[in-house]
Amino acid sequence: MHLKNKKVLVLLIVAITIIAICGYFIHYYRETNVDFQFVKTFRIPNNEYDQRSFTSYYYITSDELLDYFLGEYLTNHYGYCYDSLFIDKMKGELNFKDYHYLLSPQKKIINLSYSPSHNKNYYDGCGHLLHDLGDRNVLEPVFENGFIDSMYLYRIEKTDKFIQPGP
Repeated sequence: MHLKNKKVLVLLIVAITIIAICGYFIHYYRETNVDFQFVKTFRIPNNEYDQRSFTSYYYITSDELLDYFLGEYLTNHYGYCYDSLFIDKMKGELNFKDYHYLLSPQKKIINLSYSPSHNKNYYDGCGHLLHDLGDRNVLEPVFENGFIDSMYLYRIEKTDKFIQPGP
């Protein structure tokens, strides 16, 4: 092999390595928008219910999680919840075969995105960072300003790319 060919080969290897490293950093730090659709709004479970300081959402992927968040979770944390007839009616309206849902208490979501670099900011609810997410990411909503006395339900296409940001 001639010296000129060796130089070209080394330059090619260096260029490919630089492109690969740049591609990784672009993927890791870039925020990717996620398409979502508004499904419905419904009243808060009780006039005393107040999650205005809540800065996230509930990620609902099954009937069981819908039962949990609208029933058991609200009962355990706030002392009241939606009745089983309301929850059962809602289950009949949702399509968990094709969609996952985001329940946003008292805040309208106006943008939804994710970035693998932001996952290090999230905890599992017990004070431990979410370490082993695999290829899953935490969705990050941007909320409309203002206080609203309703719950908002949105849907995204069903995927294994995302995970609940907390408990």
